[in-house]
This record gives sequence, C-alpha cells and structure tokens, in this order.
Amino acid sequence: MYISDHRCSRISEVEGFERLGSKTSPFTIRAGEEKKEEAEEIHTSRPQEEQEEDETSNEPIELDLGDWENDIDTLDFPETDTIPHKKLLNRAKNAEEEAKDNLFLNTVVRHTDFNEPGKLGHFLPPSRKIELDTLEDNFPAYQTAPVLAHEIGHAFHIGVSRSDEKPGFESGTDSVFETEAQRQDAIDISERMRGDIPDNNEEARDYRLEEEELFADVFASFIIEHEAARRAGPQAVARVESYLSGHLP
Repeated sequence: MYISDHRCSRISEVEGFERLGSKTSPFTIRAGEEKKEEAEEIHTSRPQEEQEEDETSNEPIELDLGDWENDIDTLDFPETDTIPHKKLLNRAKNAEEEAKDNLFLNTVVRHTDFNEPGKLGHFLPPSRKIELDTLEDNFPAYQTAPVLAHEIGHAFHIGVSRSDEKPGFESGTDSVFETEAQRQDAIDISERMRGDIPDNNEEARDYRLEEEELFADVFASFIIEHEAARRAGPQAVARVESYLSGHLP
C-alpha cells in the first residue's frame, strides 16, 4: 500500500477540519484539538453504555458540532464516537489470525524501514509475510489498523486464488468483481478508505484501480467496519463475502 506522491495537494481545509481528498469518511478527515475537545466533552457526558455502543460502528460523519449533538445516535463526529483505532486494530488482528489459520499468512513485521517513498506496507507472497511502516500521527487512513487489514486482504486474495488453481493453468489471482455495479461499489469503498482515486496522475490512478487493490480495500473495510462497509458498497461487500466463503467465520 502506497501514499501517492501528490498527497500534500490532496489535503484541504473543510469547516475547520483537514480532509484527504474530496470525500468525508472516518479515515479521510481529522479535527483540530479545540473541536475534538468540545466533541469529547459532549460524548463523554453520555452514559458509558451509550458511548461504548456508539463506538462499535461507524455512522455517517457530521462536521457541524450542533447538528451532530442533535442526532448523536445516527451520526458520528470525527475521531470522537467513530470506532477507536484500538478496536479497529483488534479486528484487523483477528483477521490476521484467520489468515494464519488458513495458511495464507506466516508473519507480520512492523516498523519496517522501506526505501520507497510513501510506502506503508506490502504482502510478500513467496514468504507469506506482511511488512508495515505506518503513520500513527497522520490521517486515520494511514494508521496501522486499515493498512494491516488491507495487506491481509492481499493475503486472502492470493491464498484463495491459489486454493482454486487447477493444474496446467497460469498462476495468478482471481477476478472478483463481476459486474460494473460491484466494481463501482469497490471504488466507492476504496475512496472511503484512502481518499480520492486521482484523475491527474495516471500511474497512481492505474494502481488504485487494479483489481487487487480494490479487493484489499473492500476487504479492509469489511473487516474493521463491517456495517459501514455494507452501507457504502453493498454489492462489492457481498461479492467479497461470497469469494471468501469458507475461509472466514
């Protein structure tokens, strides 16, 4: 998984927030400390059970503090009542264990020193190893949980493809998305997880639109925020679930 070289130009100011690209999601937006403090005060004034329940799923993001407070059960404020990174990471680690149980993955190595600019992680099929170098102080999109889940998606995609291989056929990965609607849903989820697919950088655009990358983005969303994934791209999620049938509980 890479950050595009033109990432700085993709960051914009929106109502006092920083946003990665043009689409607002829990992974592409972050608030300043003052806004977060105000929102946290509202959130923590609720009963503990309500707070914990709200933090189990990602709802549509609202940037206006008053509008969010008035509809707090069905909207989320950035980095406040969204799913905490610790919980996202636990879900990614559960998928990691499932990948190991399926023999699709051997090990995960964190804090790798990549020589390639913008590289956050990769999956190495021959050794079935994931290496990561994530940015915990950056946008949620670049933190460990979504990047780990994305790379585990590659492990599952390749692992399931290999288990389906027939003698005499060239090794590769299966084409998963069978209809234009499924593929468009996958693109919508990809942009939710990582920001816009760029129009002005052909290399970056081609990379993001590769079947393997779209699959890994849908897998990551499905694993760490399954309710929101089904809401954002139901046909792509259903197709990935079908593809993984028998390999995930």
